[in-house]
Amino acid sequence: MNGVEGVIHLAASKSSDFTEAYQGTVQTTKNLLSLLASHINCPLVLVSSFSVYDYAEPLKGSLLDEENSLEKHPAVRDAYAQTKITQEQVVRDYARSHANTVTFIRPAMIFGQEALWNALHGLGAGPLWLLIGADKVIPLTYVENCAEAIVLALESDTARGQTINIVDDELPTRATYTDSLLTQTLNPPKVIRVNQGLLRAIAALASGINQSILLNKAKLPGLLIPARFDSRFKSFTYSNTRAKRLLNWHPRYNLEASLKRCTLDEDRLFDGLT
Repeated sequence: MNGVEGVIHLAASKSSDFTEAYQGTVQTTKNLLSLLASHINCPLVLVSSFSVYDYAEPLKGSLLDEENSLEKHPAVRDAYAQTKITQEQVVRDYARSHANTVTFIRPAMIFGQEALWNALHGLGAGPLWLLIGADKVIPLTYVENCAEAIVLALESDTARGQTINIVDDELPTRATYTDSLLTQTLNPPKVIRVNQGLLRAIAALASGINQSILLNKAKLPGLLIPARFDSRFKSFTYSNTRAKRLLNWHPRYNLEASLKRCTLDEDRLFDGLT
């Protein structure tokens, strides 16, 4: 840490095993903070996630922004969400004794060349893609837009002590986004539309049977666990007002330009980028 003037912390585990995820997300964060503790004025940007929010609380269709509550029952969520929630708590404890040094960045689903098909717009099943809730908006941020926001957060004094969501201006429906991917994916999957309300009802039924009859002994897939289903597919509106105000951030690339850049090779991608 000698000579370091600022830290951007993006490291986290995506393992589905809780113990492994905890070591890769929470313990590594504690290790970093123990080194940072002696660097009193060193700014830290923690890159968190939309996964920390409590998706059971907001009404369907309501605004999801930085004022929303965090998940109150992390155990019902997957290992990634659980450990990201704990990671934020650990860093907030650190921030209490290191005032105005930490900025919390919560990106929406980040997409880019290596991450186009994602868990917020459906589920891959062999050669098929189950498109769930096709007409609902998906919270996205293009990787380059997000990266620029993170750098601005490190450089911004007004962002210290703040929590800031990063989500692009132009948010497509899942159908629009999926249709765009189909034109850019070599050997794309066959898309099958699934009714979101019906699948949510099946999840509630399966979860109820598991709790009341099977005493929670059945290991249900994520789509049949209501809390996990809602965190992926529940309908909201989104705002990037705080990011624009505190960071003077404006997404450089709209959806069309972002997806077009995803087809470029690396040399062309960064040609002329400042």
